[in-house]
Amino acid sequence: MEQSETLIPIFGMLTAVIINLGLFTAIVLAIYYSVKAQNKERMALIEKGVDISEIYRKKETKHGFFKFGVVLMGIGLGLVFGVLLSQFNAIPPVVAYFAGILFFGGTGVLLANYLAAKKSSN
Repeated sequence: MEQSETLIPIFGMLTAVIINLGLFTAIVLAIYYSVKAQNKERMALIEKGVDISEIYRKKETKHGFFKFGVVLMGIGLGLVFGVLLSQFNAIPPVVAYFAGILFFGGTGVLLANYLAAKKSSN
């Protein structure tokens, strides 16, 4: 066996380790600098005398569970539609499941936002 043939698996594992470490480092640094920038922004607002309690107040979500329920109903309907499509051999089963879930889940999101906006205006 040549030396290059024995090094190929080692370089493959080393590449995976380096990629995972790099990804982990990038995520940690992104979070760190995001928190650091947010802290700088708050300090600048405090120095200017702005009341930050109004800016960083949590927004009230009136229709959170309603939207979540409509989206879940859409996903369930999409799954049923995908099963029906796969039973009739119209398209491959995996494609039918994903297409049904994505289509009806997206429709559920749109419907939930529309209904929540309609409820809020009344």
